[in-house]
Amino acid sequence: MFILKSRIVLFLTFLILVGITACQQNQRLPKPVEANYDPVTQFRLPEGAKARLGKGTIQGIEYSADGSRLAVFCSIGVWLYDAVTLQELSLLTENSDYVYSGSISQDGTRAATGFHNGSVHIWNTTTGELLYTLNEHRLMVTTISFSPDGTILATGGLDGHMHLWRTATGDHLKGTTRHMKGIMSIRFSPDGHMLATATKGGTINLWNVRTGETLNPLKGHDSDVNSIDFSPDGKILASCSNDETVRLWDTTTGENIKTLSEHTTWVESVRFSQDGKTLASQSYGGRVLLWDVTSGEFLRTLDDDIFLEGQGICFSPDGVTIVSANKEEIYFWDSVSGKLLKKLKGYSTRIHSVDFSRDGLKIATASDEGRARLWDATTGRLLTLFDRHASRDKSVHFSPGRKILASDSEDRKVHLWDVNTRKLLRTLKGHDNKVLSVRLSPDGQTIASANNDRTVTVWNVSGWDPLVSFSGHGSIVNEVSFSPDGRTIASASGDGTVLLWDVPQR
Repeated sequence: MFILKSRIVLFLTFLILVGITACQQNQRLPKPVEANYDPVTQFRLPEGAKARLGKGTIQGIEYSADGSRLAVFCSIGVWLYDAVTLQELSLLTENSDYVYSGSISQDGTRAATGFHNGSVHIWNTTTGELLYTLNEHRLMVTTISFSPDGTILATGGLDGHMHLWRTATGDHLKGTTRHMKGIMSIRFSPDGHMLATATKGGTINLWNVRTGETLNPLKGHDSDVNSIDFSPDGKILASCSNDETVRLWDTTTGENIKTLSEHTTWVESVRFSQDGKTLASQSYGGRVLLWDVTSGEFLRTLDDDIFLEGQGICFSPDGVTIVSANKEEIYFWDSVSGKLLKKLKGYSTRIHSVDFSRDGLKIATASDEGRARLWDATTGRLLTLFDRHASRDKSVHFSPGRKILASDSEDRKVHLWDVNTRKLLRTLKGHDNKVLSVRLSPDGQTIASANNDRTVTVWNVSGWDPLVSFSGHGSIVNEVSFSPDGRTIASASGDGTVLLWDVPQR
């Protein structure tokens, strides 16, 4: 009996010790996230922020040389994806300024971003650590490129300066130069011995990287050159311009070999395939054209009703996939058939307005893309794109009853949406100019909209008709708002005044 009691005491003591240890371990564990947000919305948040809706505005795309990573350069930093699963791996950001350009080294270990304020960041993509901040540019850094071996970073800006940096130390190297106009694109030759720069105004320069000597200036474009790329053997340079052409140049002689003229709007990006046989070019509006490099023959168009400004194009390292981007979506195409394989979404253009539904469960945003967005405020996930406006959305507003969302646009229209069914209820027409702000009255029966033509229009929701139009501002009306009792409208204008108006009786 004594032995049995002793064993029971030892067993209970063991359980107590295990319990104490477990409690100590639990105390050391990080606290769980309180809100049930999508984890992606919580990558690298600024201090005090709870979640992020949207991933920024796309500025460019690049693969690492081994094809394992896809880097998306956007207005808030660099998103790194698994190139196969397209799962978000990390976000490199300091939340300091608007990112305008970027590049990833061929081995994928470094990324660089250029900012609107002229600074440049170099990142360790494995740890997410910001290694260096470079501050030689005086204006926006428009273009960045790593040398093939990753040891040198070249940057170009609107200030007309090109700078070379040692990526291992962040040291500023000699050999920088002053261009007459802003630099729009910069690329290293495959062997790293030559550097090409393209500028506003149409000039392309070739440089000896070691000596800084100018080689052959390439002249022929009639307008800004937006993008350049070397063929894999370095013998040809492709360029594209606002003059709606793509040109192929002999890098040895500087001769214009071919001029490709199928585009009908300015051309924003060019890239060679890995075998050098195919050239892809992307124009404003998102159209991607494929060309036979040897013959200059137009092969096919990749088109999926993309109507936004093109933000970059590249081939996957295995040559199987062509990737193109506009400001808010990334498209993956079969390089042989031209078939659209998939899209990567979640990005957005510049956001002008945001509004919570009255129950706090939904958030609406209005942006340059012309589509109001509806977000789940609990999870941070995008619920719906309201796709009707033909121009930039300027304002969104929920009705107090949570059933209607009003959106306005520079296309002179106001749209009313059913929040539950996501369907368009009515389009209000009557403005002669851009609509900049819209608000529903507290009782949800009246709408006020502000216009670029200096007027405020009041609408009856029941009859969908304009009740009255107020005029009196000396400049555009940027914002309108109802008083809590719904009897007065306040309008704010670029003339520096706020006017108060009596709401007409229905």
